[in-house]
Amino acid sequence: LLVWYLRLTQVVDKMEPLEGAVETLSWLYPHCPRIIILTDTFQNYAQPLFDKLGQCTVFCHAVAVDDQGYIERHVLRLKDQKRKSVEALKTLNFKTVAIGDSYNDISMLKSADKGILFRPGQKVLEDFPEFPVVWDHASLRELLAETIGVPRPTANGK
Repeated sequence: LLVWYLRLTQVVDKMEPLEGAVETLSWLYPHCPRIIILTDTFQNYAQPLFDKLGQCTVFCHAVAVDDQGYIERHVLRLKDQKRKSVEALKTLNFKTVAIGDSYNDISMLKSADKGILFRPGQKVLEDFPEFPVVWDHASLRELLAETIGVPRPTANGK
């Protein structure tokens, strides 16, 4: 497991965020400085990718590693942590917008003040027609601008 863990971390270190993601976050920060990414991945593996996203707060799971670097177990933050995080933010009177692409995001999308599907699979699209759908970051920025009531991004995304 140690070799696998080290290789996985090296692979993630070479990964880049989805095209347009960093630009979308950079556009969003001045309008919404409290951006939280809720993901079911594990921080130990994905931290190099998170670092490339800028000043986001990331809530995710972890793995417990022993003194020699071997994985002992996975440590889930909470069952259904995405939905529970959104609900907790709403109890603090935050307006919430959730963006997701798959079945494990649906409870979060339903709990948010506004849920948006981003590049969902066909089955998710068919099963949840109630959510607006965007297929690229330019369209996502347009919908976010409308949703949070800020000026629409210009052609260069700013």
